[in-house]
Amino acid sequence: MARLFACLQHHSELSSCKFVTLNDTDKCFSPQGAERVLLQQVRSKYGSFSVLKAISSVGSALFSVVALMGRLDCRILISTGPGIAIVPALMFRLMGRQVIHVETWSRFNTCSFSGKVMYRLSTKFYVQNKEQLRRYPKAVWSGRL
Repeated sequence: MARLFACLQHHSELSSCKFVTLNDTDKCFSPQGAERVLLQQVRSKYGSFSVLKAISSVGSALFSVVALMGRLDCRILISTGPGIAIVPALMFRLMGRQVIHVETWSRFNTCSFSGKVMYRLSTKFYVQNKEQLRRYPKAVWSGRL
């Protein structure tokens, strides 16, 4: 996300835009001046999956995204891989907004869970490895960001 944000800052038409980051941990990248919204984690990276915690997390994410969209004029959601973006992306699409997803650079021959879902949800889908174009035929190769 840091590399993508650095690229976006070079476009003059984005100079008046406000950036908001949705994270499930305070250790994630957040550009200076951006508003940070922390969402509840569905599961820890090494922990077990809990249906009750997942339902709670999805509900919390829905509430946070609806509140955010009501407070700010959010027009585009950009996701760089994590599954935490699925619920906000669904909300954006239901409201007729754009969703851009960049599949993780660590995938070559398999698809991530979030990539499979976001491929169907996003208005633009980018891959960072040419091998992924076989898995996602309508994707755009961006090269490594």
